[in-house]
Amino acid sequence: MLSEEEWIKVRAGESEIGFAWVTPEQGWPDEIRAGIESVAAKPIHATKDVAGALGFSTGGLTLRQVDLLLTHLPVDLTFVDDQDRVLYYSEGPERIFPRSPGILGREVRNCHPPKSVHIVNKILDIFKSGDKDKAEFWIQLGGKFIYTRYFAVRDTNGRYRGTLEVSQDISDLRRLEGESRLLDWD
Repeated sequence: MLSEEEWIKVRAGESEIGFAWVTPEQGWPDEIRAGIESVAAKPIHATKDVAGALGFSTGGLTLRQVDLLLTHLPVDLTFVDDQDRVLYYSEGPERIFPRSPGILGREVRNCHPPKSVHIVNKILDIFKSGDKDKAEFWIQLGGKFIYTRYFAVRDTNGRYRGTLEVSQDISDLRRLEGESRLLDWD
């Protein structure tokens, strides 16, 4: 029921999942091997028939779906481009740090109190140099435990494209113990 191209995509993803009972041979017959690289490199678009779908390397979503997804994540996201301008922030129901549309397009240094600008500069400089890809901080704020991480965003060639800030109230996560394997909504 699957085409040769679909089987090639299945094979390309097998190592991600692993193997239960057998370890497969390395490789494919010569007559199939030639097409594997070109087919496996093509993005798989689950929503290729959906009008307006954006193609990603692991599927596709409409712009509206991307907006909904980012709004419903239990984290605050802020993206700063490679020119140090704030291009995006998420606006979820559990916003930790206030943001306003006025920061969009503004240099990120102008969005922080003067006493912390040197930290912002240090993070951006070290991300741009390629020496580090992550910085993290945690603070107590208003009875919440806030965990903030900064990630260097790089393209497939390793070129710096910006910084992603992710902030999250992890108070509830810090209290977890044991296991919860079943749904318990009671």
